[in-house]
Amino acid sequence: MNIFTVIQPTVTEIRTNRRKPVVCKLSGEASNQRIIIRSDTAVTLVLDNLLLASETGSCISLPNKHEVFVELPKHSYNTLTDAATYSILGDDKADAAIYTRGSLYIRGEGELAVLGRYKHAIATKKDITMSSGYLNILDTEKSGIGCDNFIMTGGTVNLNITKPAAKGIKTKETFTMRGGSITATASGKAKILSADDKSFCTLIKSDSLFTMSGGNISMQHFGSGGRCISVDDDMTVTGGTLKLETHGNGEIYMTSPKDSDYYVPKCINVDHCLRIERGTVDLLATGRGGKGIDCSDTLIIGRPTDGFLDSDSLTIKVETSGAAMICDTVHDYVTGCPKAIKGGNDVEVFSGNVIVSTHDIGGEGIESKGDLRTYCCTIVSDAYDDGISSTKRIVVNGSRIYCHSINNDGIDSNGKMTVFDGIVAAVSEHETDESIDTDNGRLYLYGGCVIGIGNDRTAIGYSQHPCYSTQQDTTWIFSHKGDSIHIEADQYLTISQGERAILSLHHCQSSDNIFITVASPQMDWDHVYGVSDGPKPNSPDEEWFGGRCVIGGILEEYNEQLTFIPKRL
Repeated sequence: MNIFTVIQPTVTEIRTNRRKPVVCKLSGEASNQRIIIRSDTAVTLVLDNLLLASETGSCISLPNKHEVFVELPKHSYNTLTDAATYSILGDDKADAAIYTRGSLYIRGEGELAVLGRYKHAIATKKDITMSSGYLNILDTEKSGIGCDNFIMTGGTVNLNITKPAAKGIKTKETFTMRGGSITATASGKAKILSADDKSFCTLIKSDSLFTMSGGNISMQHFGSGGRCISVDDDMTVTGGTLKLETHGNGEIYMTSPKDSDYYVPKCINVDHCLRIERGTVDLLATGRGGKGIDCSDTLIIGRPTDGFLDSDSLTIKVETSGAAMICDTVHDYVTGCPKAIKGGNDVEVFSGNVIVSTHDIGGEGIESKGDLRTYCCTIVSDAYDDGISSTKRIVVNGSRIYCHSINNDGIDSNGKMTVFDGIVAAVSEHETDESIDTDNGRLYLYGGCVIGIGNDRTAIGYSQHPCYSTQQDTTWIFSHKGDSIHIEADQYLTISQGERAILSLHHCQSSDNIFITVASPQMDWDHVYGVSDGPKPNSPDEEWFGGRCVIGGILEEYNEQLTFIPKRL
């Protein structure tokens, strides 16, 4: 083993010409020293309480293309700080506090803190693999960790990024996480040079693929337009925990003297396809126009379950509290809207618990620019705008869906909507919108249970076509279009037969203009049913969505306002 105690102010160059791997142990303290290690074989670099700073270039450079193993002994604390400007570049072409041209492996039980003042904190021309140890990136000008591929199986990485458009971990190819923990904080702003030249401060940026099968990632971003995770190709999550927050605002910038555009913060931004199969995802966006998940292509949530309801293997919770970016009060038009989940193409939800909420102007729960198909999953959406929406069509098969909108439709399908099985409960609080809006198609009911409460002429709205059709003898539908129903705030609207409740749905606001549509296999043709408001029924058979939708039970106190006989359509 080569053992070196650093002294200042010199450039130490270590040359080895051995066939066997080389071990170099570095310790001591220096405020102006560079170490260059040239080796014909792999190098193990043992950092044992090394405090090293450079005023002329990188701290440690390994310009050969061989593997480098960084060992962090137990109880060791190491700090590296490179120069803000490199007056001595040398032939090693280093541009980071730790620089190598070969693959880099980090392991041990100690800690390494790195400050990259010139460009990068840690950089390699190949891959970085971390299996153990504690790595603390204090800050960086461009990227805290820069490499082709980053693989993490254990250990802890902490990132603190404050510079405009800087990146925490930047990969030219893939980011892979199988274990360990990443914690990160960022406050860097976006850097906008033109409409085609935009760069955002991002904590994890992959130019290709992102895969996660285990471990934990926890991030907070306070910068304008900040991204927690941004992926240029596909992103796949099959396990682990993601807890991501953006607290910065979206911003408007000028593209010409007369035209403007905008950018918004995003917890997860994927330019191609996103698949989240298992694990826990918890996202929060508090700034203007903030998005939890923004996927430009197909978004797939959960895994096929062969027909059984699976709410345990995956939980996705997304919340936005910011308002829309731009509001044209003349045309009542908003853009740069906050969205909990957005899919640029089809959105398919096979399994899991998906819970979304938005709290300010323009906020949408789940938006699909293609088809929205749900299978054996549970979806709860509390939104300011549409609870869920699809540009094409919506298909429900074996799902449990609850949608509540303050200022638009509970469910908005621009094509047809088909329900094969499951429970669909939708509420619109807005006076001119519907619980279920099928603008350019029909609502097809083949089974399951559907209840909608709205304030317009009917709970289900349409433009050019009949709004519903059914081909199942056991499913009946009631759509009340006569006198409206009164309901008190925080009460349940209940369909009942005598004191036996059939189906109840919670309503937040007091209203004198309620209209309902209901289809349920529990209702028999030619029987008389009542509609009432009051407390939640006692001893219900089933409760869904935190007790907001109730099946069965006994009514002790209710105010029956009308009766009806179901009709088959």
